[in-house]
Amino acid sequence: GAIATLILLAWPELAEMMISGTRPKVPMIIFGLLSLVLIAWEKPLWAGFCSMLSCLCWQPGLLFTGAALLVFSKYLTTWRDFRAVKVLLGAALPLALVLIAYGAAGALDDLWSWTVAYNYLVYMPEGSQTAGVSLARLWYLINQVTGGDTVWVKLAVAGFFIYCGERVLARSGGRSLTSAHDLFKDALIFVPLLYLVFKVIN
Repeated sequence: GAIATLILLAWPELAEMMISGTRPKVPMIIFGLLSLVLIAWEKPLWAGFCSMLSCLCWQPGLLFTGAALLVFSKYLTTWRDFRAVKVLLGAALPLALVLIAYGAAGALDDLWSWTVAYNYLVYMPEGSQTAGVSLARLWYLINQVTGGDTVWVKLAVAGFFIYCGERVLARSGGRSLTSAHDLFKDALIFVPLLYLVFKVIN
C-alpha cells in the first residue's frame, strides 16, 4: 500500500495524467477503494453505494459493483442472506438520485446520449482494436508515462501473480469455493482483471 502511494509521486507525468482530461479518475479510484474496504468489513449496502459513486465518476467504476456482487453472492450462488440484494440496493440509491436530478432538469436524454449511447455507438467502434494491439498500446502508454522506468509496474504485475497464487493455495485444501471465510480477498483479484478486460475492449 505504501509503495502504491509512493508510485503516484514517482513520475510527474502520472500525476498530470491523473488530474487531466474530462474523466475524474481520482474520485473513481477513491470511491472504488472505499468499496473494497467496505466489502472486507462486511458492509454490503455501503459497498454497493460507494461502488456506484465510483461508477458515476467514470463508467469503469461499475467494476467495483460487480466485484461486490460476486463476493456477497458467493459467486452468484447465494441470495438467501440478502447481502447481494443489499449491494444492489446500495448501488441503486445514488443512481436513482442522479436520474431524478437529471430528469427534473429535463436532461435525462442527454445523460443517456453522452454517457451510454455515444460511448457504445461512436467512441467504442472508433477505438476498436484487437486484444494484442490494445495490450501493446497499453504497454506503450505505461512506458510513456514512466519514462521507460517500468520496474515498479513489473513488480506490481509480479506481486499480483504471487497474490493470485496465494489465493489458489488457500483454496487447495478441498474447501468449497463459496464457503471460504476470506472470500472478500478475491475482490482484490477481480478489480484489476476486470479493468484490464475493459482496457482491452476499449
